Amino acid sequence: MPTRGAQVQPGYSRAVHVTSRVPPVGLNVFRVEPQVSSFTAYIAPMTDTTDLAGLRTRLQEEWVIWRHGDTVVGLPQRDGAGGFDGTPTEICCADHLSFLAYLINQGLERNVPYYTSFRRRPFTFLGQQREFVAEIANCMHNLPPLLRQFTIRPRYALEARVLEPVDGEPFVGLAATLDTGWAINAPLTELAAAGIQLAGFDVVRRNAAPGGRRLVGRIDRLSGDKVVLAESLDGATTIPVADVALEGSRACFAACLRTILGSRYERFERERQRLEADLLGGPGWDRMLSEMETFLRSASPMRLGVGLECAVGPRILVGDHDRYQSLIRAREVDYCFDPARTKRNAWAWRGVERFGPFSRDTFAARSPRILVMFPDSAQGVVETFLHACGTECLISAATPRGSPAPSDW
Repeated sequence: MPTRGAQVQPGYSRAVHVTSRVPPVGLNVFRVEPQVSSFTAYIAPMTDTTDLAGLRTRLQEEWVIWRHGDTVVGLPQRDGAGGFDGTPTEICCADHLSFLAYLINQGLERNVPYYTSFRRRPFTFLGQQREFVAEIANCMHNLPPLLRQFTIRPRYALEARVLEPVDGEPFVGLAATLDTGWAINAPLTELAAAGIQLAGFDVVRRNAAPGGRRLVGRIDRLSGDKVVLAESLDGATTIPVADVALEGSRACFAACLRTILGSRYERFERERQRLEADLLGGPGWDRMLSEMETFLRSASPMRLGVGLECAVGPRILVGDHDRYQSLIRAREVDYCFDPARTKRNAWAWRGVERFGPFSRDTFAARSPRILVMFPDSAQGVVETFLHACGTECLISAATPRGSPAPSDW
């Protein structure tokens, strides 16, 4: 990606050439194969009076309902399922890959063992074997008990998609992604008793209805067993303290743990960053995909409905072959730093250091005042960077909790 202050030579940025030496690329996708070539579904017309959402809610235990143009397609989940009046129709799997992908997404929660999703699309669940805060606590020792109610776990998401890396050969793949899920389970009263200023933080429902919104609103203050809301999504002004928890955002974590841990927070944060880098770096992703492949193949075949099962296969490798080339390698680019295109460098940052920005000759020679906005969790890193840039730097973090902290530079 070009660095600010440089321009990529247009003639180079568009040019590509194909090479047979590009090694295959492993995707974070697993191939899904139906175990039959066709299956029986039921089709009914979609009319102006059809309540699709209501139909799905009413039949969710016995049917999977999908809209296709001006028709509604249903696949029964058991023999003898009733409630849907449609015409039986033979569906060819190869010709209806979008429907097959939809059925897989709807069936993941029933077919993936041991895990409960907190989001259905994509199917998202938390890992059970690792928890970062507990791992850090085992290293640091004698941390406050309140810390046990803060959790950071690996978070996985699975979603079926129609892919076509080779022209004319589409198929359904199951994509797997990885990040971290943060949660603060501590009661708000205990957080307030620990000296944490809760005003300005968002709260979420502890037990949200399936498909319902978790976010409630923003805290104004605590009043007995009630949370007084400064803002809310449904217009409510209060909500019981026991019904909500702080949103598990990084900003909330940082503000709470700075107060709870005091001078030990910086060490905690270094350990957290190390664990997160190990999980989300390239080797971590590769480990995850290997483990996920074993896990998904052990759950195969997945039953999607009456007369239809599918099996999860190996991870997909995209590469070139005799009939089609899927991979191309872009030619190297030159970054230009003057309108005449005479000042060039193959590396954007080195060119900026040597020649200055592209607009150097036309940029007014002034001393600008730059306002830098950053979350309070990043204050230490930002301060270090700004001080390294120059000495005329005034930093102020006197802002409400949860709000960005400005730096007037």
